[in-house]
Amino acid sequence: MVEPTTAPTVSSPVSPADMSVPDIARAINAAVAQMAMSVRTSLARAIEIGELLIEAKKRVEDTKPRKMRVGGPREMARPPLR
Repeated sequence: MVEPTTAPTVSSPVSPADMSVPDIARAINAAVAQMAMSVRTSLARAIEIGELLIEAKKRVEDTKPRKMRVGGPREMARPPLR
């Protein structure tokens, strides 16, 4: 499993209108980094869930009772009743 690293938290008590251009750039970069981390975390969780579903499907299929075939090919190829 992939462990995510921590992205900077975006918390700006100052209104963007009151921020300097470098501060706005830092806030944007922090927000983008946080979003990218969120995407990576979501992808890692999706892969983990997919692996669990594949394993569950294998186990369910292994425990299903097998259907017994009755008769041979002729019985299976019988024309429908009228």
